[in-house]
Amino acid sequence: MKDAIKLELWRKEPMSKYGLQNWSPSLRAKARKIVFAKKRITKLLVPVKLINTKEKLARFVGSLASNGTWRVMGWTKAKTKTGVKRVSLAEVFVKHSEFASDARITSLSFRNVSGRVVTRLSRYWFWKG
Repeated sequence: MKDAIKLELWRKEPMSKYGLQNWSPSLRAKARKIVFAKKRITKLLVPVKLINTKEKLARFVGSLASNGTWRVMGWTKAKTKTGVKRVSLAEVFVKHSEFASDARITSLSFRNVSGRVVTRLSRYWFWKG
């Protein structure tokens, strides 16, 4: 088995007013006003021992990321030109203060293209929940 996995961290941010103006006026009200930006932390090769439970995953992301909500992205096989695609694994809220830092997982399940709710991490061999 592999002992490391590739991950990316994307920061959850509100869409700028300029970005919202790029949408047509009829779609602006229905558009999702949240964007996920790749900020500073891009590709990481992480040992699976560091992320095999909820607490360890939250602690790992909290040690790397700044304040805010971060989405942990992984890679999986796909029928694309490159043979892989990005998938959302978890969403982690990180808050650092003067005295302590707190990181907690806010979501482990997401809706896929067909609308089904999918929990990705339970499919991985190293995940203990």
